[in-house]
Amino acid sequence: MRTRKGVRDGGKDTIENTVALCPNCHRKMHSLNLPEDKRRLQQAALKILNNSEN
Repeated sequence: MRTRKGVRDGGKDTIENTVALCPNCHRKMHSLNLPEDKRRLQQAALKILNNSEN
């Protein structure tokens, strides 16, 4: 699991602030810390949230 907004950065420690990632993607997010990866992850999470509300 990966928090969408880090708890250290003021994000809440809740299920709504998490997204499931495979081990490889999770490691990539931590080790490379690329802004493009973060942007894509945020877009995918928002798309999933919007679809679940319909």
